[in-house]
Order: sequence, then structure tokens, then C-alpha cells
Amino acid sequence: MLQRQLSKEFLKRKIGDQIAWMIKDKGLAPQDFVLFAFGGGGGCLCCDIADHVGISQIYVFTQSAVFSAFGSSMMDVLHIYEDPHKIILRSSSGQYLDSFDQYNRIIADLQEKSFRDMRGEGFRPEDVNFILELELKCKKNGESVLVEHPNLFLQDKRDVRGLCDRYMEKVPGDSEISIEVFRLKATCLTPHYKFESFPLSGDDSQKALKGKREAYWRGRFVEAKVYEHKLLESGNIVRGPAIIEAEDTTYVIPEGRKYTVDQYLNGIIEED
Repeated sequence: MLQRQLSKEFLKRKIGDQIAWMIKDKGLAPQDFVLFAFGGGGGCLCCDIADHVGISQIYVFTQSAVFSAFGSSMMDVLHIYEDPHKIILRSSSGQYLDSFDQYNRIIADLQEKSFRDMRGEGFRPEDVNFILELELKCKKNGESVLVEHPNLFLQDKRDVRGLCDRYMEKVPGDSEISIEVFRLKATCLTPHYKFESFPLSGDDSQKALKGKREAYWRGRFVEAKVYEHKLLESGNIVRGPAIIEAEDTTYVIPEGRKYTVDQYLNGIIEED
């Protein structure tokens, strides 16, 4: 038991210190954040980590142990293609590119690769949506800027001037501007799961209560109520010290915190 307790303390400090560092590095405060906890062990560790960092509110999710996989299954399909090919859009003397064959051929080749790969995913060419990012660079200052070109292909000099103008909006200057990298993002939309919303059924969680047992908590044994997660309904509140047991994880609610079931059956853990 001592070894388990030391492991838990180590994880709490390691994860908590990393979260605290990221918040501080951005010049923000822990009170401005909500902690999302998932994975098989997220429900066990989240309250200790939140206390360590100074975050008052935690969200846990019905998918818990498979939350990342569940989220990935609802994402649109995205493929990214790059070609590090240099094309000068504007020369040092101020002359703009007037031959678009090489540029357009690069885009067409990247598109063809995306059509091939998306066919392998089960999509038709007409299902594919594109976003083109161009990494532009100025010869004089060497600073790179990402510029999005919604038309994909170059039609005339107005398109070329538009790309150069968007670069100079971010980095003013009068020098050679070139494309260094072509980056084509190909996306196909997928059906998205619609979450079911449940009506509030009151804060009484007694029907989910399984019993009580002694649990080792912060250096001592205390009596904790034990709840069945799948029997909790929208609006139910569980006050710590409590243990909520689910098929894929366990939620540990310490004294001084409460667990509230929202309309999607997710849990909101906050100070009581």
C-alpha cells in the first residue's frame, strides 16, 4: 500500500507540475481553467492533480477510458501534403511571376495524391475539400510567413500580388518574396455522433448507492460511499468522500468536493 501511495504522489506531482508550468508560461492563472480528465486512471487522479495545480472545476466523461479513441472516431479525415519547392513570386526588382505552369503543376500533383489516398479511405474526389497554405519567405529579412490561398491555382498576376500583399501585411518590406513550401490540406467530412441530452431528475443519488467501505485517503482510512456509475442520472449529486465505480474506470471524490451529473451524463467535479 505504501508503494501504491508513493506512486500516486509521484504521478500527482509530475502531471500537476507540468500543467502548472504550462499555465504559468502563458501568463495565466489556474483559476481560469477547467481540468478535463479521461483515460482509465483519470478519474482516480484528477482531484489530487487539480488540488495540486489550484484548479477548482473538473470534467470527466462517460467514455472515460476510450475518450481519445472516441474523439478520433468523430474527427473528419485529414491528409496533409507538402512540397518544399521554391518559386519566386516577386523579384528584388519588383517583377511579379507571370508564368504559372510550375506552380499549378505542383498543386495538381498534390491534389492527385490526395484523391488517391482518399479513394483508399472510401471517399470520392468530389468529397474532398482543400485548404492551401504557402510558406512565403523574404530574401532580405529571411522571415517565413504562412499565407492561405483559397483559390489553390494561380489565374493571373492579381493572384500573385495578393499573395505578396498578404505577406507584407505581416512583414513589411520591399525585397524578393518566394514560396518555400507548398502545404495542401485535404479534408473529407464524416458523420458526427449526436449526443443525447437527458432531462434533469433531481440531485438525489441514493438509487445509485451500492454501499460503504473503508478507503485509504490522504494518510488515513475513512468511510466512503460507493456508487454505481451507470445508475446515476442527470442532475444527481454525489458528495465526497465517495467512490463511483464504472465498467471502465473509477472516480474518486474526496471530502470537500462534489460530483454532479450533467445533461449528457458527464460528471462535473467541483468544490462543495
